[in-house]
Amino acid sequence: MIDDASVRRRGERDSRSPAAASTPTVTFARAVRRVLLSERADAVGLGIALLALCAALTHESPYFLSASNFSAIGLAISISAVVASVQTVVLVSGGLDLSITAVLALSGVVAESTLQRGAPLAVAVLAGLAVGVVVGLVNSVLIVGIGVNAFIATIGTQFLFRGIAYIWTNGSSGAYLSGTSFNYIGGGRLLGVRFPIVLMFLTLVLTWFLMRYTRFGSRVYAVGGSEYATKLAGVSIWRLRTLIYVLSGVSAALGGLMLASLNGASFPQAGIGEELTIIGAVLLGGTALTGGRGTVFGTFLGVCLLGVLANGLNLLGINGFWQTFLQGAILVCAVAFDEIRRKLRAR
Repeated sequence: MIDDASVRRRGERDSRSPAAASTPTVTFARAVRRVLLSERADAVGLGIALLALCAALTHESPYFLSASNFSAIGLAISISAVVASVQTVVLVSGGLDLSITAVLALSGVVAESTLQRGAPLAVAVLAGLAVGVVVGLVNSVLIVGIGVNAFIATIGTQFLFRGIAYIWTNGSSGAYLSGTSFNYIGGGRLLGVRFPIVLMFLTLVLTWFLMRYTRFGSRVYAVGGSEYATKLAGVSIWRLRTLIYVLSGVSAALGGLMLASLNGASFPQAGIGEELTIIGAVLLGGTALTGGRGTVFGTFLGVCLLGVLANGLNLLGINGFWQTFLQGAILVCAVAFDEIRRKLRAR
């Protein structure tokens, strides 16, 4: 017969063994790994960071936690959020569009010029949005039709259409548009809310709906995950990517109309360098640069974090150079974190 006391002693020895002692550590490591690989990790992390930043700024500045300041933040991020929402679609599909700020400038110039020639507001707005359609089609022909790398193609079209804006205006700003109906796009209010903020939320909700509940959205995720498999499934890659780049151009054109209306004039140099900030906000929101993963909600949190940071530094009177430095530091950390997660998934 087996002695009960010897069985208990053997169990006690096993419980003190290195393998058993390391079980809590292994369990904790697995839990951390699960959290890091979770699809909600980016949104949760950004949400916590945003709340912490708001709490710190509330403590440091008596002006931060006010309705007028939050309205100012909303107005400041509205154009970036409109453009970034559709850039989420572009990046999720595995694409890239660096021509967005050139479209932003040219659409404002075209709309302002159309208004100056006596055209109705609707015609001017459609002319500005048409710029986005044309640039989107040109980008899709270069990238999908000819096979030019998206980075190279959209850098080229950025210079091309920015140059057209400079030629169109001879390098000067457009006429001041004060007192026209065009001013409502950037300066009007709807139910007490600034109209650019309304446009921002409408664009975000529409893009979120398209990505989550439509066949278009599922195909965008599919082509970002594997273009070859998506093609075998019978999806027209040409048609899908053309639509994606046209939507990208239209969102940038809408941002250009908002900016021209907000400033009361168009500028051919508008938005220079902002394309990297916009794309950076999308990456900060958890969208993978390699495609296949990302959410519009995460992008919105990324835009909000950068907007609140800029607002807070201004309220505290901190040199604007620090804003560039901190934005870069945040984006480097976000990209490094995404790379760590990619390697963990590959194991």
